[in-house]
Amino acid sequence: MPVILMCPGGHGGPMENLEDIAADLETYLDEKERVREDMLRRSREVLRLSARTIAAMHRGAFVDGDVLRITDMTRELREDLEDHKDIWHSGALENALQEASEAAIVHALLKGERLPHPDDLSVTVPAYLLGLCDAVGELRRFTLTALKDGRFEDAEGHLERMDRIFEVVSQYHYPKAIVPVKVKQDQARGIIERTRGDVAMAVAGNRAA
Repeated sequence: MPVILMCPGGHGGPMENLEDIAADLETYLDEKERVREDMLRRSREVLRLSARTIAAMHRGAFVDGDVLRITDMTRELREDLEDHKDIWHSGALENALQEASEAAIVHALLKGERLPHPDDLSVTVPAYLLGLCDAVGELRRFTLTALKDGRFEDAEGHLERMDRIFEVVSQYHYPKAIVPVKVKQDQARGIIERTRGDVAMAVAGNRAA
């Protein structure tokens, strides 16, 4: 067996390229860190705009442009991470993608339009599913507002949409590591039960008046 002699303190021999490798590793990791930090900053912008857009919907504001902007932002995120799929699938962006999904779904429901597909929004499937679940809570708020204003038909329509959403989301049974939907399903069920009681009481009270 051949014996490899190393010179103490030297840089020759089989480890002469160690510094070059170390430099390449650092370059790769520095770039990965830069991309990740940039994506996190942009994801916070998506979160903020999505939250503001949903709040604006409850005020009856025109938000078509905001919803389009949110979708543009998520599409740009996905395109820019095409060479960094590990970051895209790391879970770091899921909250932003979930909020973006919720905003687009609620907007479509209010306008009576076809629901956007996850691919239309450039979001992950888990984020879309969780956003769909959260849309139930927003619809409850619209239902209560409609009841307060005496718009009972609108309230019943919102409740019907809530039921339809729950009918769909309740069929998914996956481990939390795939999509943590169980908690959202339980929350949606409770929200719908409370809302159904609120609508029934309000409608009955209106008929008795």
